[in-house]
Amino acid sequence: MEQKRHVSMAHGGGVNMPCHGYTGGVSSHQGRVLTDPRIIAVFWDPAFTISSPLVGSMSLLLTDVLSGSFVKGLQEYEVGVGSSIGVHIIDTKKYPPPSKIDAGGIQSQLAKWLDDGAVTPKPDAHEGRKVYVVFTPSSTSISDGVGACGYHNHGSYGPGGSDNLIWAAIFGYAGSTSADGVAFCVGHELAETFTNPTDQGYFVDTGDSRCEIGDLCEAAKGSSKIISYPYLGWNVEPFWSQASTACIKPGGTLFHTLRRANGAWPFPFGNVEAQLSNNLGNVFRAACALNAKGELHVCAIDGSGNVWHTIRAADGTWPLPWEDVEKQTSWKGGPIPRVACSVDATGNLHVCAIDRNGKLWHTIRTANGTWPFAFGDVQAQTTKVRRNSGIGPTPHVACSTNAAGDLHVCAIDVNGGLWHTIRKADGTWPFAFGDVQAQTRRVGPNIGPTPYVACSADPSGDLHVVVVDLNGGLRHTIRKNDGSWPFAFGDVLAVTKAAVPKVCAQLATRLRVLENFFQHVHDPAAMQKLAQEIAAVVKQQEENDCNQPNAISNVACAAQGIGELHVCAVDLNGILLHASRLSNGSWTSFESVQRHTILVGPKQSIGMTPSVACSTTGALDLHICAIS
Repeated sequence: MEQKRHVSMAHGGGVNMPCHGYTGGVSSHQGRVLTDPRIIAVFWDPAFTISSPLVGSMSLLLTDVLSGSFVKGLQEYEVGVGSSIGVHIIDTKKYPPPSKIDAGGIQSQLAKWLDDGAVTPKPDAHEGRKVYVVFTPSSTSISDGVGACGYHNHGSYGPGGSDNLIWAAIFGYAGSTSADGVAFCVGHELAETFTNPTDQGYFVDTGDSRCEIGDLCEAAKGSSKIISYPYLGWNVEPFWSQASTACIKPGGTLFHTLRRANGAWPFPFGNVEAQLSNNLGNVFRAACALNAKGELHVCAIDGSGNVWHTIRAADGTWPLPWEDVEKQTSWKGGPIPRVACSVDATGNLHVCAIDRNGKLWHTIRTANGTWPFAFGDVQAQTTKVRRNSGIGPTPHVACSTNAAGDLHVCAIDVNGGLWHTIRKADGTWPFAFGDVQAQTRRVGPNIGPTPYVACSADPSGDLHVVVVDLNGGLRHTIRKNDGSWPFAFGDVLAVTKAAVPKVCAQLATRLRVLENFFQHVHDPAAMQKLAQEIAAVVKQQEENDCNQPNAISNVACAAQGIGELHVCAVDLNGILLHASRLSNGSWTSFESVQRHTILVGPKQSIGMTPSVACSTTGALDLHICAIS
């Protein structure tokens, strides 16, 4: 087939010039987009190894673009939160890099890898999710990539396949040890691939060029100077918003509310930044941890990837400004896109952080407010126990302390593998990272890769682990205090759907009847009356939380009593939800958090929430920190 490349401009590259500064917007055409994108990263260069910083950095960049406010900004195009489902490092001895290649050659090589099993999984015949991102060899000249740093394309693969091989190529990283130099290009290509995967989505033909949502915003009119903004320590490009008729830079604001121990929601969401004397601007991620005094520690990541810390006092005030954690710990390792935290019984705050190479670090803020320790390399400790290369880069981490002061750490590797280790209260790391599913598969099924994890230890010392799988399924298991994993991962969404109030079935039946009547009525007055009745039933469904989520994009959890667990989750539409696991092992249905909070405060919601954190302790309230 004809190769129709859609390129991203390199710094000073001079391509896409007719698109720059164009304000006429884009059209939907046939409206084909990727509503649930899945990325398979393909690294084709001798510099790439599973433990190399460059692989970790590229993998973390892909995860950050797929799961944060950047991809949430594409929701107006009906693009949902994505996930990374595989990392493949090509054997350059078996598949040596050519001196030059073009789009046709890249597509043919990708098809060869799929045939040989070097890259998996294969696309379905009518693929609508998978995107293969090929990082081409740095020594290879891209003959049709002059002035560009990457492009995306599509073709057909396999029997019956039609426009089912959707891919992008990135080739501007030569000599880099981090993804930072191509973050602008990766974000550009993914935004356009998701919104126009097969030339049947969002673009505009200006007469001189076919322009997509990234092309319009990568530079000013008549300019070849890249425009970018800081996003979790990366520099990414803005993209066109048809709803705003402007280029946008999706950001984030940190909000807080709480749920009383009796189940009441007495407060609206409050803007945390408005309470503090210093302002971070955009906040892209946050973690929180409650201590026994009722004080809430909050750690936040700003646009530059800096880590900040503050405290909400037990009386509800925010007496302290943001403090720079990196300055306190003398950190010199660059941006930190991800953070997790937990308070132990003595009041010490444990902070786990991931740098932009996917390396996992740990430090402590003591109960007296000092930061006496530099960030320590976690895998440098765990690999001493079992001499191996470790688990490689870790794009995601969760942590929780137990009553004994031990810190449980759950980490996700670049292939979605889930691992667990412990830092003892005495400061030692006596255990290597253990494969969680190697334990849970002994008593149940393999749930596949898990891009996201949350964990929390209850008063008995049992560790609750909640993960999101590749289909947006929500799973839960428990590590017992004796170190055993006696339970398979259970399907949380299946049980929460079954727990909806009985009235929901009656309302669903009533709604179907009314909608059927509406299809056969032609009298305007009767149609108006039916429409009002339908609206009333829909409102009742919302008030009873009848519409349970089908898929989850982000999750947090907080254990309360023995066996009791709060779960805060975000669905694919950015709706913030809460459910509880009771001490007898049963679950409540999910409830919309904002449905409660807008009843006691400003009627407007805080909008979509790309990520959430939550914490509680003992019989105290559940605190929720959400990014809007």
